[in-house]
Amino acid sequence: MIEVEQVSLGGDDSNDGITGDAKVLHSAKADGEKASRESSRQQQFESDAEKEFARCELLIRQGEHSVSSLVHCSSADARCKLSYEVAKRLCALPLGLIAAGHKQFLSVAVPDSHTPTLLKELRFATGIEVREISVAREMLNQAIFVAYKGCDTYLRKRMGNTVDHSVQSGSASGGSVLVSGQPLPASVWVATNSEPARLLTALLEYAVAHNASDLHLDPHATGGFVSLRIDGDLYSHHDPAYPLSVHRKLVKRLKVLSQLDCANMHVPQDGSVLFDAVSPTVYLRVAIIPTVDGEKVTIRLLHSGARFRLHELGIERELLSRLEVLLEKRSGGILVAGVTGSGKTTTLYAVLEHLVAKGCQCISVEDPVERRLPGVVQSEVNHKHGLDYESYLTAVLRQDPDVVLVGELRTGEAAQHACE
Repeated sequence: MIEVEQVSLGGDDSNDGITGDAKVLHSAKADGEKASRESSRQQQFESDAEKEFARCELLIRQGEHSVSSLVHCSSADARCKLSYEVAKRLCALPLGLIAAGHKQFLSVAVPDSHTPTLLKELRFATGIEVREISVAREMLNQAIFVAYKGCDTYLRKRMGNTVDHSVQSGSASGGSVLVSGQPLPASVWVATNSEPARLLTALLEYAVAHNASDLHLDPHATGGFVSLRIDGDLYSHHDPAYPLSVHRKLVKRLKVLSQLDCANMHVPQDGSVLFDAVSPTVYLRVAIIPTVDGEKVTIRLLHSGARFRLHELGIERELLSRLEVLLEKRSGGILVAGVTGSGKTTTLYAVLEHLVAKGCQCISVEDPVERRLPGVVQSEVNHKHGLDYESYLTAVLRQDPDVVLVGELRTGEAAQHACE
C-alpha cells in the first residue's frame, strides 16, 4: 500500500488528493492502458486485413479468375479510393477496404506481370497501405470497365448531373460533323462539355458492362425510361431516369451520330454508328420510331470482336448433334426462327464460321450486316439503290456459293428466291 502525504501548494486547500509520485504513477498506468488498447486495435486491424485479403483470394480462385468473380470482389468503398482513369492507367482494380480509425488497408487486383513500381504508385495514389492479388492482364482490363461503368451509382450520378445541367442551361449542344462511312473517333463520345452527350456515353457504357444486347430509351408523359435486354430478359427501371427535355436531347444526339434526319420526327428511321469509347469497339444499330410522347429509341449493341462457336452457344447436346448432321449435307435449307433477342443471328453466324472452317464458300445477304465475319462474303441490302433481297439473291446465285445466308424473309418473293 502506497501512503501519500498531502502537501498544499500556494495556499489552495481545494486539492484533488493526488500529488507528487502518485500523479506520476497514475499517468504511467493510463499510458500503459492506452498502449494496450492501441496494440489490441492494431492486432484486430491486421487480423481483419488478413481475413479480407483471404476472402478476395478465395472468391477469385472459386470463380477461376473470371471477370465476374473480380467484379463481385470489388466493393464501392474500395473503388472510391482510386478513380476510374487512374485504375485504367495503372491496370489495377480495388477489391476490399478495411478501415480502423486513421488506419486503412486496400486489397488490389494487379496484372500478374506488373512492374516493380506499380505498388508504389498505388500507395501514392490512394495514400494507404496496399496489398496485391495477381490476375491475368486481359481479364483485369475488362473487370475494371465492368466494375466502374456497370455500377448503378455511377449511372445515377451521371443522370443527376444531366438533369441539373438541363435545368440550368435549358439548351442542347450541337452535334459533331461526321463524314459518311468513316468510323467515329473516341473524342466524339468522350471529349465533350455536353451533359446529355456524356449521359448517352454513360448509358452505353453501362449497357456494354452488363453485356446487354439492346438498350431501350422510352418516352412517357412522366419522363424518359431506360431498359436493358440481357440474355433475352428485359430489365426496366420503374421510375423515370430523366425528364422528357433530356430525352429529346439524347434522341437528337443519336440522330446526329447515326447520320439521320434530325428535323423529321414523324417517320421511323434506322441508322448505325461505331461506339469506340470502349474496347473492343461496339457497333450500334439505332432504330427510332415516333410515339405520342416523343421518339422511342432502340439500340442494338453488336460487339465487333465477338467470335461464334456452336458448342459455346448453350444448345442442347442432342439438338446440336442433329444440327451438325444437317450441316454436313450438300443441299437443303435450315430455317431459324425466334423472338427478338433469342439468338437467331448469333446462331447463324456460328453456323457460318463452322462452315468456313470446313472450306465452304459462304455468301450472306443481310439488312444490315450486324457483324463482320472473316472468310464470309457479306452483302447488305440497299433499298435506295434498288437492291432488295429478291434482286440480290438472283445475283448471288450466279457467284457459285456453297452456302447462302438470307438475313430475313419478309416477303413471299424473298422466301421463294431463298427456296430456289
